Amino acid sequence: AHWSPFDFDALGPQVPSFNTTSNNGLVLNNASLHFQLEQQAAWIAQIQEYIGWLRTEMNASSLDAASKTRTRVDAQIQMTRTMTEHVNILSQEEAKYAYLANSQCNNGTAS
Repeated sequence: AHWSPFDFDALGPQVPSFNTTSNNGLVLNNASLHFQLEQQAAWIAQIQEYIGWLRTEMNASSLDAASKTRTRVDAQIQMTRTMTEHVNILSQEEAKYAYLANSQCNNGTAS
């Protein structure tokens, strides 16, 4: 049976990477892999920093000076929602990093 490589989006595994990019091919691109791991690690650090900031500032939240319509409780509720969303994003991004870090290039199966 004959198949054309042009009939496929990618030959071989397609591993999600930083943002919406992916690392793919019969042998994953080792040079791109290290750059993508660095980008992903920096993104994870930014998310962790933001979550830390939310935790610190949650207790200091106060009235919205401009409209005076938000109470401390409203601000804390919104910050809790935002923190929960970012904890979920962090979990997804850490899973993406782990999957990318355990790809062919790091496991020695790529030559």
